[in-house]
Amino acid sequence: MVRQLKKKNQVVFYGPPGTGKTYTADQFAKWWLGQQVDGNLPDDRIERVTFHPSFTYEDFVEGLSAKTDADDQVAYEIEDGVLKRIRESAMRAFRDTPEGQDPPRYVLIVDEINRGNLAQIFGELITLLEADKRGDFEVDLAHSGETVTLPPNLYLVGTMNTADQSIALVDTALRRRFRFVDFPPDLDVVWSEDDEMSAPDPTAAITEPIDGTSAGEQLLGASVLAVRELNDRILQAPELGKGKQLGHTYLLGHASMTEIVDAWRYDILPQLEEYYFGQFERLRDDLLNETGERLIGWDEERIRSFGANDLYEALCDLAGIDDPLPLNTAVETG
Repeated sequence: MVRQLKKKNQVVFYGPPGTGKTYTADQFAKWWLGQQVDGNLPDDRIERVTFHPSFTYEDFVEGLSAKTDADDQVAYEIEDGVLKRIRESAMRAFRDTPEGQDPPRYVLIVDEINRGNLAQIFGELITLLEADKRGDFEVDLAHSGETVTLPPNLYLVGTMNTADQSIALVDTALRRRFRFVDFPPDLDVVWSEDDEMSAPDPTAAITEPIDGTSAGEQLLGASVLAVRELNDRILQAPELGKGKQLGHTYLLGHASMTEIVDAWRYDILPQLEEYYFGQFERLRDDLLNETGERLIGWDEERIRSFGANDLYEALCDLAGIDDPLPLNTAVETG
């Protein structure tokens, strides 16, 4: 990530929902900038913004703001946007840095970067994003007419959910100014994050009698294997593909069976239903045929209110586990 940022000054983390893009962007920025200050990071070194369809150039760069004075007269003032504010801080730091030293780094995190009209939001600053124009090339801003450049110590990190849009649909002029870092699902993280797992892997949790293996661990193991199978099917399904796979964060941080059941009931299955909106037969035939009526009522076209046992059996069938162990309800988690 450091290498890509030093090359282009901008990167986009892209991948399916639930793969930790925003979390990683935030943690990476804190780590990378913290290296320069021994961990004592000033508040103004990282800015965060979320793009959306109503987000504009005026929000990002600068815009006109109406103010009323004491005589109730309306006057229009230039109001700086988030990029202009962090640009000014980075430029001051760059100019104050003694020759031969690395200037303090500044990072602007743009979450959901693909949900905004990028060409309109960046405006004339598209030109300044190029690394070889940093600090030298100048443009005049649309409202104030101020002449500005972008300093080389200002970096942009964007996140992009590929379930909403492919990177191929991002404006070409912007796409070539960013490096794109793929964030695929990594289900191994689910097992490796918890040092207290009794079973060495998800398959062992539901097929091998191991002392101390809890029902929650078994249900989590079945969930990991089922999501892996679902992702393989999503890759092969017409109109879906890798951008709509299920991310690993859906299964992280669950301390009990109830939380795992809720993750399926309220996160994962609704996400799959959205992919096949109004086409429950295709959802069943492409992805969930082995689950029967345990999770979704196909005639009613609605997700059922199911319990841990029904979910466990459905997931084991979905993952192709022929003879899974019964849930070990004698050993509970959480």
